[in-house]
Amino acid sequence: MKLVATFALLVLTAATARSEDGAKKVLESLQGEWKAVEFVFIGEAEAKEDLKKKDAKIVFAGSKMTLHNLIGKGADETTIALDPKATPATIDVVPNKKGEKPVKGIYKLEKDKLTICFGFEGETRPKEFKSEKAAGTNLLVLERVKK
Repeated sequence: MKLVATFALLVLTAATARSEDGAKKVLESLQGEWKAVEFVFIGEAEAKEDLKKKDAKIVFAGSKMTLHNLIGKGADETTIALDPKATPATIDVVPNKKGEKPVKGIYKLEKDKLTICFGFEGETRPKEFKSEKAAGTNLLVLERVKK
């Protein structure tokens, strides 16, 4: 019986380690600067020219994600946690400002294109990649900035 319990514990530990390795690999692949090419805020698309004009972008450095000129002006630094094994893959954005709740989202990474769908602080995680006013979901499409 102890052998079975020990084996089960080893399998569980290995699965957890693989999941953490997967998140670490995805996080490594996100590092750097990404420009916003599409932003749909609760069902209303922002003009692509406006995104370009205001230099809307996200910068990933370690587990930090800094949003530049996306919602308002300036930079907002957050911490992220990824679960690439979930279907769809999930992202939790934890604001560094006191009193703000985490934002739950989903993401997909396709080479140099990153799509994130998220709700508002503390809201339910979206289940699909679309922005709807009724659901209070937002859609952000980013492209990697090549140096």
